[in-house]
Amino acid sequence: MDVFNTILTRLFDALLYPFAGLPPIWGLAFVSILTGAVMVRLFGKLTNQRKIRALKDRIRGRMLEMWIFRDYPRVVLKAHGQALWSVAKYAACSLRALVVLIIPVMLIMIQLQAHYGYRPVKPGDSALVRVIYDKPVALDAMNVSLETSDAIAVETPPLRIPEAREVDFRIRAKQAGEHEIAAKAGGIEVTKRLCVGDGGRALSPVRSQRWTTRIFHPAEPRLPRGTIESIEVGYPSERLSVFGMRFHWLWPFFVISILVGLVLKRPFGVEL
Repeated sequence: MDVFNTILTRLFDALLYPFAGLPPIWGLAFVSILTGAVMVRLFGKLTNQRKIRALKDRIRGRMLEMWIFRDYPRVVLKAHGQALWSVAKYAACSLRALVVLIIPVMLIMIQLQAHYGYRPVKPGDSALVRVIYDKPVALDAMNVSLETSDAIAVETPPLRIPEAREVDFRIRAKQAGEHEIAAKAGGIEVTKRLCVGDGGRALSPVRSQRWTTRIFHPAEPRLPRGTIESIEVGYPSERLSVFGMRFHWLWPFFVISILVGLVLKRPFGVEL
């Protein structure tokens, strides 16, 4: 899992590198265009295009029949039922392709969330660091510390929350750059990357030993097995600016990729 995530993250870093000095919407638009083009091409390869064309022609024919014979309820009801049956067959014909395509789309979305869903902590800003244990422990009796470089200040002593198996710290960034923080407790030490300053790289707010969490936060390797389940940094959420309005990256991604697919379906000879 770590090797696959690392390769995929580096691939997206390389794809988005030419857009590093531009507003984030440009890099997102580039990935969205590629996604729309590749997905419509794959849909054509994974489906029976001849059958889809026939079903769409049949649906259009039934709709025309309902309009021509609109004064004859019996004919309209029969045509309506046949149209619905053709729609169901069309959905079944497309289902296999959609099930296959949802996997790469989800991987792309996970990478876009890492690149555009969060922004680094700004110099002078504070952030919350959470250390989560994998099982209930005697946190009150445990000496828990957070070690950082001179570029990061730990502003508060550890806040222990035994019910949540959690220890919290508040930190303040003093200097831009990529830094490392280390949580130490009971002879166990885990580290976490902390980005301060401008964006441009994939961010993982969570570094965990759970493989399920690793899927959705691919920018850092899995924590080694131990009593500490995860370490989290409270990165602020990011919103992209489009024509003076701010959106979550999902909206322009879906709009652009769908429009590209619709535009390219005829040049690619694909029926959707």
